[in-house]
Amino acid sequence: MARKLSKKECVAVLHIFMAMICIAIVALLYYEVPFPQDYFIFYYQICMNTTAFVFLLFGCSTWCYNSNVSRTRYQVRIFCVLVLWVLLILDAVTCSYCFINYCTGDVYTAYEKDFSTKLQYTIICVSIYMGLAMSLVMFFINLILTVIICKKRRRRKRSRRRNKRS
Repeated sequence: MARKLSKKECVAVLHIFMAMICIAIVALLYYEVPFPQDYFIFYYQICMNTTAFVFLLFGCSTWCYNSNVSRTRYQVRIFCVLVLWVLLILDAVTCSYCFINYCTGDVYTAYEKDFSTKLQYTIICVSIYMGLAMSLVMFFINLILTVIICKKRRRRKRSRRRNKRS
């Protein structure tokens, strides 16, 4: 009999799905641009690999790690959100930098000697757009997780006040 996923498990599944998107971006770029050809694309691949690893780690930790101490769970949540905000900034900067360098204007004619075909250039632009979309989704997930943590913090303070009064 199937059971419904909890909120925590839904976020974990979303993290794993976003990790797969990051891996797809890296794979697309790996097959189209060899390493020494373009260092900016290589830096973009590194950022996407890092994001994929962290998403897989945090997504799988939902089922692999569980603490019975509420303070430890709270600290782990804060750590996860802080790491995700740092990764969001890193990914947004690299995506926007690659977008400015490769996807604006009639850049293909300027880079014709670097990119062998128009298809290769299109795949690079598509992977950069996927990275921008992933960064936008990551922003909303981080915002939701931050709001959840702030609400839990308020509830925790209220329950402490009630316990002190009793």
